[in-house]
Amino acid sequence: MSSLLPYARAATQSELPQGVAGLRIGFDRRYGTDNVDADVAEAMSGVLATLSRLGANVVAVTMPDVGQVGGAWLDLCYVEALAVHASTFPSRAGEYGPGFRAALETGQRITPSTLAALTQLRSEVSASIESMLKPVDCLVCRRWPTAHA
Repeated sequence: MSSLLPYARAATQSELPQGVAGLRIGFDRRYGTDNVDADVAEAMSGVLATLSRLGANVVAVTMPDVGQVGGAWLDLCYVEALAVHASTFPSRAGEYGPGFRAALETGQRITPSTLAALTQLRSEVSASIESMLKPVDCLVCRRWPTAHA
């Protein structure tokens, strides 16, 4: 069971030495086993079987669609980084490395209406994830969204 410790949420981590009996563990079978190598799907099934045998209750959950989040997250990072560097960018832009300077410049191009839409999307996705997690203590999922990521 100690191999589970690095992946446990902090609140659950302190309780794991007491065992997993009664722990409500969320699992989205589609997200966890579709479009993955057979050995990954088999490993997920083995983990769930072991947790169940140890007394955990595996609860079916459905991961929300997060397909739009990647680009939105990056744009929000650019805008937020720009805000943090407002005292030195763009006045000292030459002192920034080319990659980070390009990110900050991208943040400058994001319009207020786009920022509002991105913020709304972040709020909606956050709320759907929180709702999915309410009936469980933790979530078991594979590390990568695809087998070859």
